[in-house]
Amino acid sequence: MEDPETETLVAENTGSTEVPLTVCGIPFRLKRAKLSLFELSKLGAIVVTLEMIVAAALAFMRPSLPMLMRWMPILGTLGVAALYALTCANIVSGGWGADDGRFWCDVKIMYARGFNTIRSMANIWSTAFYLSYAALLLGHASPLTIPLMAFVAAVIEWQTATGENLNQYDIKAFDKFVDAQGVLCLESLHNLQLQKCAQRVYWTPTILSITARLYVFTALLATGTFGTTHTFQMPLVCILVVHICLVPAVNEFAHYKQLFTFCQVEVYRTVADMVNVSILLTLSLV
Repeated sequence: MEDPETETLVAENTGSTEVPLTVCGIPFRLKRAKLSLFELSKLGAIVVTLEMIVAAALAFMRPSLPMLMRWMPILGTLGVAALYALTCANIVSGGWGADDGRFWCDVKIMYARGFNTIRSMANIWSTAFYLSYAALLLGHASPLTIPLMAFVAAVIEWQTATGENLNQYDIKAFDKFVDAQGVLCLESLHNLQLQKCAQRVYWTPTILSITARLYVFTALLATGTFGTTHTFQMPLVCILVVHICLVPAVNEFAHYKQLFTFCQVEVYRTVADMVNVSILLTLSLV
């Protein structure tokens, strides 16, 4: 039986190696005819950074809100903006380190194999601040709240990253998906990932991660106070639950059940980051 990677190389001359990435059934494309990794990352970097800058400017105009209530969601968004900015920098620089050295960080091979270490590290930062903000919204103002939420965020994102690393695709290289300009075509990579079905899925890290997310919010809601900390307290808590619990759970379940490829998961993650962060920042400063 022929290897799908070999089949892809043969099919390159027929123009049939790309499968459009979709969001809710609608093809997701930007300026180029085919969606590229750099385009997707640049879109996330521009949108989230602009949202963060506008929110920071508005925060100075809302002195009536406590400082932590104003700046906690903005600091969390800093991690999201850094994620996409660092991804763009990694692509432009051609990766950091050497593939035969002790350190190698190349986001293109990460996408090809189905994990993203840059996202995992950035998410520890952003999830820590978002969980801390949720705790403050629900009246948990103990000095130990922020360190505890930071620890929980590190455990959650570590388990998520472990799940991705254990369930990598058997793809050895990404060169065949890169054009003459050095642009990684996500649609070609998506096509190959559709053919690279995992023979075995390791669920334990994902189950631990999702359980920890649900447990934290259940504990915060069960012991929290309502109607005293913010005008839009419950809408803010709801958007945090969606962003930290629901979206990751749905994406990971669909990915490991082979309903989504990793490229599709990253597209949905990027869209969720742009939309959810915008709603969160808007409501937090009202």
